[in-house]
Parts: sequence; structure tokens; C-alpha cells
Amino acid sequence: MKTIIPANYQDLISQASHYPDYSLPKAEDLLKHFGFKGLALHAQAPIFYVVDYVHQKYLFIDPSSKNLLGYDLDVITENGPLYYINLWHPNDLKIANAEIFPTIKQFLKKQSATVIPDLSFSFNYRVKANGGDYCSVIQRSTFYVHPTDNTPLAAVGFIMDISHFKDDTKITFTIEKVDRQFCSVTPAPLFKHSYYPEKAPGIFSRRELEILELIYRGKGTKQIANTLCIAENTVKNHRKNMLAKPKCSNTADLIAYAIRHGILEAGRLMLVNLIPGACALLDFETSFFQLM
Repeated sequence: MKTIIPANYQDLISQASHYPDYSLPKAEDLLKHFGFKGLALHAQAPIFYVVDYVHQKYLFIDPSSKNLLGYDLDVITENGPLYYINLWHPNDLKIANAEIFPTIKQFLKKQSATVIPDLSFSFNYRVKANGGDYCSVIQRSTFYVHPTDNTPLAAVGFIMDISHFKDDTKITFTIEKVDRQFCSVTPAPLFKHSYYPEKAPGIFSRRELEILELIYRGKGTKQIANTLCIAENTVKNHRKNMLAKPKCSNTADLIAYAIRHGILEAGRLMLVNLIPGACALLDFETSFFQLM
């Protein structure tokens, strides 16, 4: 049977609904299946959940979810996962639908039934709380799949508030093998990728991206002008415009903004094609700004 990769989260749920007669284990059995101890959930900082994709409902949500999101538990459980996902920031949901959920399904279909319970899928996003503000959370899930085609039928996982640790909007998505031996050394993820939901390719012109990359390299106005064969006043005017567009107060803020939103990466790619000897510029050392 050919597996169709879902186009988005709604598609993933729709595919699961094709198995209405498939009997899922009870919530407590799913938790045990993945090694969770149900009696300890209320003492944990993460908010645990069990979601049934076949019937589009939550089988379990930790009551402490109200402390984080402000919604009564009944609101989320009665409206189901499609209601919850529409609370996500639109830009983050766009990334999840276009990139993350299809990757999850594609990865799962290649795995054996014995491996899947040991795979953990994690990514962060912003979700709107009842008061209207967005908080950043990390979601970590393990999937219960159909035995013939590995279609996700249910998931056990948790979300955790990471708002105090996030000062950017970058989304990091990982696929890891669960460490059931509790080794102190964390192995490298099987898959890892970062996305920039606030990335605005049109915010800077092509010339501005070139100048931005050279500023990042520590080049002064005269050096930039010589490299690009333009007047120093032109460099100064571009720098002024670049500061104004994202409303940055100084060059350090501008560089940090560009790194956090993935804009500088686009500029770096452009340099390879437009500036002679640009490949040498790509081999640069870790700088202060990379650590911000």
C-alpha cells in the first residue's frame, strides 16, 4: 500500500480517520506502552497529553495545562486537537504544516515497528494563551502507528513552557532515539533542522544583504566600498536604511536581528554568487554575534 505524505496537520488527522474500526489502547495503556508513569504526571513540570488522531480527540490532558494556557480543560478536550493547533502562532503553524508534519510521516514510514516506540519528535512553537499573549513551548511526542503502513494513529507526549529561555522565534525540530538507559551523554539526534518563521526575504535588498555580510565579517565602510566597488557614502546610506527597516538602534542589534531571523544566512548564500572570492569569506571564525 502506497503511503501518502500528509500536506499538513489536518491531512495527518484525516489519514488517521481512515481507520475508524482500529481499536486503540486506553490512555493509561498508551502511557505505559511508551514508558510514562501516569501516577507521577501531576508532579511533573511538563504538561502530558495523549491524543487520538483516529477520532480527533484527546484521551488525556494534564489538568495543569490551565496554569500555562489559561483555558479550562474542558475547552481543549471538547474541541480536540484541531482547536488546539489553531492557537499556534500562524507563522509557526505554517512551518509545522509545510515542513515538520510531512517529515514526521515520511520518517515514520521508513521505520520498523520495533523502532518507532523509541523515537521522539520534538519542536518548539508559540501558542496563544487565554489572555491573548503568546508563550513559547517545546512539544515532544512519540507516536502509536498502524501496524501495516505506520500511519500515526495516536501520540503520547508533553509540552513545556520555555518562554524564559527563548528570545527569538527560531524553530528547532529534532528526531531522537529515546534513551531508556538514562545515559548521562546525550547522543546526536537522528535528524535536526532549524526554521525561521519570521524570515522576511524582502526586508533587505540584494545590495544590503551583501553589505550586511561584510559588516558581520568586521569590515569597515572603506573596505566594504572597495570590495563592492561602490562609494563610501553609498555604504553609509545602505547601513542607515538597514538599521531603520527592523528598527535597530545600532549595528550590533542589526547583526543579532539578522542572525536570529535567518536573514544573514540568505545574504551569505548570495555572496557566493556575487562577490569574487566570496567562498573565502564563508570560512569565518565564531564571533561574539554568533553567541547572542
